This record gives sequence, C-alpha cells and structure tokens, in this order.
Amino acid sequence: MITLTTIGHKQRRNRNYRRVWPVAPTSGIGTTSPAVTLDLQSRTDALALPSGTSAQQPASPVAGWIRYNTTTSALEYYNGTIWAAASNAVDPAGMIRAFPMATCPTGWLNANGAAVSRSTYAGLFAAVGTMYGSGNGSTTFNLPDYRGYFLRGWNNGAAIDPDAASRTNRGDGTAGDNVGTKEGDQFAAHTHAINEAFAANSYGWTTTSGTAAFGISGSTTSTSTGGNETRPKNINVIYCISTATIGAVTTASTGSGSANYIPLWTSSTALGNSPIAVSGSNVGIGTTAPGVTLDVNGSLRAGSSASVTTCGSGQANGEGSQRYNYTTHYMEYCNGTTWVALNGIGIGQSWTNLIASRALGTTYTNSSGSPILVSVSVYGNVGSGGYVWASAIVGGVTVATNSISIGAGYNHAAPVSFVVPNGATYSVTSANSLSVWAELR
Repeated sequence: MITLTTIGHKQRRNRNYRRVWPVAPTSGIGTTSPAVTLDLQSRTDALALPSGTSAQQPASPVAGWIRYNTTTSALEYYNGTIWAAASNAVDPAGMIRAFPMATCPTGWLNANGAAVSRSTYAGLFAAVGTMYGSGNGSTTFNLPDYRGYFLRGWNNGAAIDPDAASRTNRGDGTAGDNVGTKEGDQFAAHTHAINEAFAANSYGWTTTSGTAAFGISGSTTSTSTGGNETRPKNINVIYCISTATIGAVTTASTGSGSANYIPLWTSSTALGNSPIAVSGSNVGIGTTAPGVTLDVNGSLRAGSSASVTTCGSGQANGEGSQRYNYTTHYMEYCNGTTWVALNGIGIGQSWTNLIASRALGTTYTNSSGSPILVSVSVYGNVGSGGYVWASAIVGGVTVATNSISIGAGYNHAAPVSFVVPNGATYSVTSANSLSVWAELR
C-alpha cells in the first residue's frame, strides 16, 4: 500500500477534465500518515539499496548518495570528496581507539607520528590538520604519536591538571593547556617523617640539675628502591586513528568496451577490450565466438620447468597437465605420476640391438613412456621346402605376420615390424630361429 498526501496543489482545467497534482507530497509505504518525504516506519523487513563493487562506483557522484559496496562488504556514502564507509559514521576521522592486535584494521592508521598523504587521507587531514606536525610542508602531515603514553582527558581550564600551563609541544609548536600537548612523568611534592631516638648519655654528656638547650644538624639519604618509572599495572595496546575512508578506488573516466569482452586498463583511467572474450561457459582468446571451454585462435606457448620432476595427485601440476621441456625439447604431459614426452616415433629415439635380451614367444611390456617401433627377423633352412614365418602380437592382438615359401635346401629371412604403444605388451612367435631384434626407443 502506498499513500500519497499533498500539502498543496495546482489545478489545470479545460473543457473536459480537471487535473490535480501534488506540489510538496509526502509518501508512505505501509502507513496512511506519512510524516516525511518517504515514510517506511511501519515496515519491518528491509530497504534494498543499489549495490556493486568498488570499481562500479558512479563516476560523477553527488554528496549524499548511498550504496552497498560488495568489495568491502560495507554500506558507503559519498561525502562530497570520497566514498566513505557508513560503518565509520560513529568513527569519524580523527577518532582514537585502542586495539588488541599488532596492526590497525582497514580504515585506521597507527598513531605513531608518521607522515602520511594529505590527499589520500583528506578526511583525516581536514580533522587534525598539522596539529601534530606539517610533514613535508606540502603533501603530507603527521599523525599523533601515542606510543608508550597513557592518554589523559584535556584539562581545558578545569584546574584538574595543576601543570597544564607547562605542558610541552604537541608537534606544531603549540604547548600549554591544549589538546595533544605532553607531560613527562613526575612525583607530586611530598615529605616523609623521620623518627630518631637517642639513648641517655650516649654522647658522653654529664647530667646536672637544671635545663640546657642543644641542637643537632645534618642530612641523610634513604636507600634507593623501585624501578625505571612510576606506573600502574598495564597492558600494551595499539592506539589507532580513524581515517573514515574505505581506501582509494580508481574509476575509469574514458574508454569503452564491447559486450562479452573481459575489460583491459589501457591507461591509468581508461578501459578497453582485452583479447579475452566470454560466450556462455566458453572462454576465447583471439576469438569472439569460442566453441569449446577454452578456444585459442593463435599460437600457445606452454610453460617449462625442467626442475619440476613430479606431477599428479597433490602436486601443482595435476594429471593431464602439459608443458614444454627446454632440456629435452619435447612437449610433455602428466600421466598422473610422471612427465611423459609427447613425441612421435623416431623423434628423440634411437635404434637399440636387443637380440641378446629378447626371445621368441616371450611377452614384454613397453614402459619407455613413448611408443616404440620393433623390428624382428627370423630365418630358416627347410630341407624339403616349406615356409619361414613370424607373427607379432601387441596387447593380445596379432598385428603383423610374414610367411615366406622357400625351396628345399635354401635359407631365407622373414622380417616383421610393428609399433607398440606405451604400456602395451608385445611378443613375436615363430617356428624358426631369431636373427634380428631391434627397437627404436
């Protein structure tokens, strides 16, 4: 329910109608008697304000604007100079608070006498000025220095501080009974009674009748006791001074971008398009219409680190990661345990004669990390004529067979060659004799 109450009205007439509209209305939501321009007092839920990141702050704000900042998770308002966190409304610039940690929180500075920027902390500079020092005299000013001090309420002519007039310089030459001035430690003036008893005739006097007057003069110093200063029990805290700001934010004042492009800062104040575009859940580099999860139109340079020898579960480079190895000059992928070269047959490989360690009918496993090429030859002498033959089996599948018919009394070779993928088993069977077994690995 929205109620509109008019405080005055104007009328417009013509032959067919009369229109009345408010001059200075008050509006109420949930109330029939709005008391102010917008009255929500009877509502118990919430008021939804504009919200966005620090980068989305309006470029030309007006004092009094208010919004919710999703970057700082704080309500903020524009005070005519900067966007200030509304949570600091009760902590205005210059407020001093004690904190039980070693550093001040965001929006606060350590009250340690440091020189800080007049422009960055414009609100704080407006509050304290150069009371505690003028910094470099132009662009900085000094914070108060409360390190090691107890704070005391300003006497302000109340005659509570008997030495107010002799308080020392706070930093800008101001002394006496003023905020920020200092006093050193001191005992209040006091006396101590000293009692001393004298035994009779202890000084060799002769007692006679009558009276006599005598005097004793001299001085004495008591034994020193105590520590380095006079103090109450205490706990260290850090005194911080509020800046009433949420940090500086740079807003682009020029430039433009296209839909679906990731923005790129082209200068300190301008935005443009980066080479990265987004289409749905796909990301494209060098293309505006990526068709897969990552679509790159152009060359891709893989990173390299020969010193990183492990990969897989629990490592920075998980299974499926790829890289270029500058030491071996091969592309590599992580198979979940180690880096494996992405090279083809013959690239970075050489022939090895393995006839001494291979036998016909025995199964072997390629654990080299890459595909290998195997070349085997058998020979035979069939006295009455027949066949010389050999068969290659990879992963349980016959992949190559060579059978040669020869005449009686002749020798002949039957070669077979085949590729074995990494991790596959392989063997060669024949009824003849082994003459060659070489592998390109």
